[in-house]
Amino acid sequence: MSNRKLGLGLERLGLWAMNWPRLSGLIVIASLVLAGAQFSQLKFDGDVRAVLDPASDAFVQYSRLQALFDDDSRDVALLVQVLPDVDPSDAISRLRELHLELSGLEGVAAVRSLFSHAGLLSANRPMPEAGGIGGVFGMIVGAYPALGTFVSPDISSLVYLIRMKDDAYRTNAGLEQSLSELEQKAISTLGGTAETELTGRPVLRVEIARSIVENLALLLAAGIGLAFLVSAFIFGSAGTALVCTLPPIVCIVLTLGVFGASGVSVTYLTVIVPVLALVICSADTIVLVYKAMSSTATEMGASAFSSAIRTVGPASSLTSVTTALAFASFGFAGNRAISELAVFGAIGVCIAFVSMMLLLPVVVHLRPRLMKPFALSAPRQLVRMGKLMAEGAPAGRPAFMIALGAVLIVLACGHFALQPSYSVRDYVPRDAEVLAAEETLDQYFGGSARLHVVLDTSGSPAPLDAENLGRLAELAAVVSKTAEENGIRLQPVLFEALRTGDGTRSLLNAIPGQLRSQIVAGDNSAIRISLGVSSLQSTDATVRMVEALEEGVSGLSFASRVRVTGFNAVLSDNFPRLLDQMRLSLFICIALVFVILWIVTRRFALAAACMVPNLLSVLIVENFIWALGLDLNLTNLIGLTIAFGISVDNSVHVVNALLEAGSGNAIGRAALRHTIGAIAPALIAGTLIICVSAGAMAVSTIPAIAQLGILMAASLLVALLSNLAVLPASLLAFGAVRR
Repeated sequence: MSNRKLGLGLERLGLWAMNWPRLSGLIVIASLVLAGAQFSQLKFDGDVRAVLDPASDAFVQYSRLQALFDDDSRDVALLVQVLPDVDPSDAISRLRELHLELSGLEGVAAVRSLFSHAGLLSANRPMPEAGGIGGVFGMIVGAYPALGTFVSPDISSLVYLIRMKDDAYRTNAGLEQSLSELEQKAISTLGGTAETELTGRPVLRVEIARSIVENLALLLAAGIGLAFLVSAFIFGSAGTALVCTLPPIVCIVLTLGVFGASGVSVTYLTVIVPVLALVICSADTIVLVYKAMSSTATEMGASAFSSAIRTVGPASSLTSVTTALAFASFGFAGNRAISELAVFGAIGVCIAFVSMMLLLPVVVHLRPRLMKPFALSAPRQLVRMGKLMAEGAPAGRPAFMIALGAVLIVLACGHFALQPSYSVRDYVPRDAEVLAAEETLDQYFGGSARLHVVLDTSGSPAPLDAENLGRLAELAAVVSKTAEENGIRLQPVLFEALRTGDGTRSLLNAIPGQLRSQIVAGDNSAIRISLGVSSLQSTDATVRMVEALEEGVSGLSFASRVRVTGFNAVLSDNFPRLLDQMRLSLFICIALVFVILWIVTRRFALAAACMVPNLLSVLIVENFIWALGLDLNLTNLIGLTIAFGISVDNSVHVVNALLEAGSGNAIGRAALRHTIGAIAPALIAGTLIICVSAGAMAVSTIPAIAQLGILMAASLLVALLSNLAVLPASLLAFGAVRR
C-alpha cells in the first residue's frame, strides 16, 4: 500500500510548493493581505441565547408568553447604593431625577423603579426623622409591600429595571454603547451620592463579548510565544524555532480573516477556533520539521525536505482530515451556534494544513540555513524516551487484551454516569464586576432572572373572576410553599396581593400599569406568579426548581392549566438535550474517523486497532471528570471530541511509519518495535507543544476556556501514552502486525 493513498494525496500541495516556492510565497502574502483587510469586519458577541433551540417547545412557549406579558428579556438592572452620609431628601430628589433622565436616553424603551408610581414620594411627603435613607426605604416597603422588588432597606439600595430598545439590543456594539451611556448618565445625575453597578443578561452579554476579545489576544500571544519556546527547546536552535512558529502565525491571520469575511460574530464558543488552529498547526509543523532535520546530516535542501513531505505528509494530511471531522461532527447537534463551531473549526484545521504546506517550502528555498540538521545529534532525551516506549510496549497477548476490554467496559460506566450541566458563570471572567453586582441582586432583590408560574385563564370572560381568583389562591399556596422549601424568592408584587384574600382583585387593579402588565397578560388570557432566580444559576439547579414546582402543582385540579416558564427554564430544557446531542456527536466523530481510516488503509484490522488507545484515553479523562465530582458541560464535550480527533493523529503517524517499513503482512513485531522507537520522539515533541499551548489556555480569565485547556492537555497526554503503550499491543491483537 502506498503512502500517497494513506494521505488521500493532499500532501502533493507541499510538493507543488517545493517546485514553485516563489509562487507559493506570493500566494501566502496575497492571502495575508486579504485576510488582514477583513480584520476591521471582525465582530464579537456574548449572547448566550445563541445556543437555544428556537423550535423547541420550551422556547416557543416562553416566546409566546413573553409577547402576552411585559417582556423582560432585554431588562438591565441598575443597582444604586446610596452612601450613608447623604441627606435623604437630597438622595430621593436625585434618585427621582435619575428615573426621568434614564427614561430619556435614546437606547432605553422604558424604566421601572419605585418612582414608576406617580403619587409615590411626592415632594411634600415627610421624610423619617431617623434611619437615614434606609429608614426612607423601610417606610416605602412598609407602605407599598409590592415595591420590595425595587427597594432594599438593609443595604440602602434600590434597583432600576431598564428596558433596552430592540435596535439598541440587536447588536453587541450597539448594546455596549447604550450601556455606557446609561452608566455615565447615572454617575453624572447622582453626583457622588451613590455607587452604581449594572447587571442582568444584557450586561452579561457585553461582559462576555469584551472578555472574548481580551482572552483571544492573550491566548494567541501566549500560544505563539510558547510554540517558539518549545520548538527552541526541542531543536536547540532559535532559527528552527522561528521556522516552526511562522506557519501558526499565518494560520491565525487567515482564520481570523475568514471570520471577518463571513460576517459571523466570534462567540464564546467559536473563540477557541483560532487558538486550536494555532495549536494544531504548531504540532504538525514540528513533526514535519523533525522528520526533515533528522533524515539528513548535510545542509537542508529541497530534496531532503521533499522526502520528508513524501514520508510524513500523507499522515499529516490524514490527521487534518480526522481533526476536521471531529469539528464537523458538532454539526449533527442541530444547533446554530454549535454548527458555527463545526464549520469554522473544520475551516481552521484546513487552513492549518495549507499554511504549513505552502509556507515551509518557501522558507527552505529562501533560508535553508535556519533549519540545521541534527541527524547525528538528535534530542537525546526524546530518542531515549522513544526507545523505552518501544521496548516496554505490551505484547498484545490474549490475557492483556481481555483485561483491556474489561477496563474499557468499566470506564464506559463513568461516561454514562456524568450528568449534564450548564452555567452562564462559566463564560463570565472571574474578576468581572458584574458578578458581584449579580450576587448582590440575588441576595437582596431575588435575582435579575425570573421563573414564571403561569395560570391559563383563556376560557374565562375575565382573568380576575371568582373562579380564577380561587385557582390563583390555591396556586399561590403551593408555589409559596415550594419556593420556601427550595430557597426561591417570590416577587412581592403578587405575593402580597394573594395574601389579601377578598381584596386580591382590587389590589391587582390598583397597582401601576407597568407592574400590572408583569402579572396579567395583555389579552387577559393568563396570570403569572414570578419567582426571582439568579441569571448565573446552573441548569441542573433550575431543573430541580422546575421539577419541584411542577410536582407541587400536579396535585391541583387545574394542573393542566399551569405552566412553568422563563429564560432559565428554557436553558434547563434545551441544554440537557443539547449535551445529549453533543454526546452523540462524539460517537459520530469516533465512527467517522474509524470509517476514514478503514477506507484509506483498506484494512479493517489497522483501523480497529487505532481506535482502541484513543477510546481508552477519552474514557479515562471522562472518569477523571466524574471522580472529581464535576458535571459534563458543553466545554468538556467540545474538548473531548476535539482531543479525540487530534489524538488519532498519533495512531495515524505510527501506521504511516509502519507502511513505510513494509507492506501487507510483511510487517512484523521487530519492525513494529523499530517503528515505535523511531517515530516516538516526533510524536512526543508534537504532543508536547500541543499540551503546553493548550495548557496555556488555563491562564484565561474565562473559566470555561481555562477548563478546556486543562482538559485537552490532559486528554492528549493520556492519548500519547496510550498510543505508544497500547497501540502496539492492539495492532498485534487485531492481527494487523505479525507476531
